[in-house]
Amino acid sequence: MGNASGLTWALLFAACSVWVFGSILLRPHFGTGLSAIISAFKAAIPLCFFAFFNDGGWVQVDDLVYFDDATQIYHGGYNFFSDLFLTLIDPEGPGTVRRLVGSEHTLYYWWNVLAFRIFGEYYASAVFLNVGLTFIAALLLKRIVRRCGFSEHYQRCFLLFFLIQWDMVVWSSFLNLKDTLVITMTIASMLALVTIIQEWARGRFAPGSVLSLTILLFLFTTLRHYIPVLVAASAGIWVLTQSRDRRRLYLIPPLIGLALFFKPWETQYADYIHLTIPLYSLARFMMMPLFWFIEPEREGFVLISSLFHWLMVVPMIYGAFLLWFEAREIRLLLFYFALVVGFYLMVPELQGTRQRFQLTFVIAWMQFHGAWTLLQFVPMRSHSHLQRSPFILRELQQS
Repeated sequence: MGNASGLTWALLFAACSVWVFGSILLRPHFGTGLSAIISAFKAAIPLCFFAFFNDGGWVQVDDLVYFDDATQIYHGGYNFFSDLFLTLIDPEGPGTVRRLVGSEHTLYYWWNVLAFRIFGEYYASAVFLNVGLTFIAALLLKRIVRRCGFSEHYQRCFLLFFLIQWDMVVWSSFLNLKDTLVITMTIASMLALVTIIQEWARGRFAPGSVLSLTILLFLFTTLRHYIPVLVAASAGIWVLTQSRDRRRLYLIPPLIGLALFFKPWETQYADYIHLTIPLYSLARFMMMPLFWFIEPEREGFVLISSLFHWLMVVPMIYGAFLLWFEAREIRLLLFYFALVVGFYLMVPELQGTRQRFQLTFVIAWMQFHGAWTLLQFVPMRSHSHLQRSPFILRELQQS
């Protein structure tokens, strides 16, 4: 955990498993060659880091807590489903994982336990599982893009961009943190909402998506409890401002009921909320970390990603503006983005790069769409080098 271990069979097994898993999932979208290359790139980063470069300097507090408590759960003979049942009966009762870890947010501890069962009882196990999860997140996001009416070529290019997007790579490849699971479940929730919206507009009901959304929002109460309220609020804003269906008023009572169920005003973190949103805090939250102030020994893993983040500020802003006019469903994601940013601006203690990472699926789409549109103005002869890359072009063009 604190020192590079060299190449071990456990690391090689985890990396090869992620590589095979990613290659299988991506093959229908990129073909065999390119999907294997992308998956190998993503699996090689944590493999090389934990084998040769890890000195423990980048370790945070939360990741150690997740690992240590998950170890106790792993050896304590706990069962996920029985613990879920006991927690529903008596959340603070003896014998529950919630009582053991001292937190209601137990899902990521179970995620670590799952990683132990697959890859072994190592700190890196959950990291490799998170890297594998990024493939699922990317494919779910691609389905949202498809439902918003973009071409297949655009979808595949964005899928490739999202998989290698700097924040997605660094925050999933080095630290055992729950944010990759958060972002995947958020994308799945947004996909369910977009499906429900579109099916409702066609006069149809989407029971599968409703069930999926219900389960996801419930699971969020054991992962990051305020997200269901923000998801419901973004859906409510979209229904009231973007829907042209007169039946939209029927959806207001369920949304109000959802808010009453989660009772965000009773959160134990209410004392941290400050109802002021200075412009400085907005710039700080969206632009930090300042790459020229990063200490490589403590925060070196975000050095390259922060530089790319700054370079893509203009495409990101331009892309956000353009996406608003592409499809009404996209505005659901933009409303969610605005609500999350607004929430964190009221909680100064949580204005960090890690908190912004959960919005990467929206930020990456803004960046990609802005860059995609700006490239249309570049003279075609500047892209002549692509003609000498038949492998990449052939793989991207395959369905």
